[in-house]
Amino acid sequence: MNRNRKLVLEWGVAGFLFGLLFPTGALVATGVTEGWASVYLHWETPALWVINLAPFISMLVTMVIGGAHAKLSELQEQTAALAERVAHEWTEEIHDSNVATASAAATRAKFFAALSHDMRTPLTAIMGFAQVAQMDEEMDAAALRGLIGEIGEWGGQLLEIVNDLQDATKLEAGAIEIQIEDIDANEIAGSAVDHMRALAEEKHLDLSLELHAEALVRADPNRFRQIIINLVSNALKYTDEGWVKVRSFVIGDHVVFEVQDSGAGISPEDMPKVFTAFEQTEVARGRTDSTGLGMAISLGMAEAMGGTISATSIGTGHGSTFRLVLERGTGTAPEFRMASLAGIAA
Repeated sequence: MNRNRKLVLEWGVAGFLFGLLFPTGALVATGVTEGWASVYLHWETPALWVINLAPFISMLVTMVIGGAHAKLSELQEQTAALAERVAHEWTEEIHDSNVATASAAATRAKFFAALSHDMRTPLTAIMGFAQVAQMDEEMDAAALRGLIGEIGEWGGQLLEIVNDLQDATKLEAGAIEIQIEDIDANEIAGSAVDHMRALAEEKHLDLSLELHAEALVRADPNRFRQIIINLVSNALKYTDEGWVKVRSFVIGDHVVFEVQDSGAGISPEDMPKVFTAFEQTEVARGRTDSTGLGMAISLGMAEAMGGTISATSIGTGHGSTFRLVLERGTGTAPEFRMASLAGIAA
């Protein structure tokens, strides 16, 4: 028997007992001594009807009151339980939010501390080469060109860091607008790869390109080029010997651009960090030419264009494969979208 039914029966019994007071009182008041039967045989007047049925009327009324009381008590308990649960969930949510905020702040603080060190390295090198050139008045033209080349190389690394920080800041604020249209991805990808051949030759790496004949995709041409350069640059950067392969192929309504290398690879523990802003993998940590923002920026751009980027690697020292997936060209008019930063560390 549930609690509500029990409560209704208790109220009904109490009402019935209370109602018995009326016929009992009538017996006493009229002085009838023959017993209950004689009272219940007198139905001549409405008053006697009410008196005789009083226990049952009282029982019905109190059962209704008891039912309402039971429902009210149940509703109050449910309301209290709901309030307690909401308060508990709200408290947990606030706690989790505070923990996430603190964790993100700590991650960013750690990142910017490392970044300031990484920025100091090229700045120190630039200052050092500039001082050498300034102090050596008898330096020949070849040596001076060499110093200028070193300054340019270190300046390029510094510019890359600044550009990544600028893009990341704009993306996090949702302040970068991209124009999505049908573009010839082969032409842009081929140009981007050719731009990176000098670095491949400098490191004696085999950089190959194999593009699908049909590669009309929906993308922002400038951001698509930026993503391809970033993927190929990373592959060359983390490959000391061997090869880097760039190819494209069609799967259904999408075109896949794949960059595969024989380089450092990515450990299973570091894989979640690859696309997380303000995080760096083990192989990237300590390098002056990596901010840890490039892949998060690229993923944000790709997602804004209706695509995505994925990464696979069987482990450190076994190379890695990155795939950019974009929709095939549809022949529709250009559209504008706002890009956001993917993989905010929390």
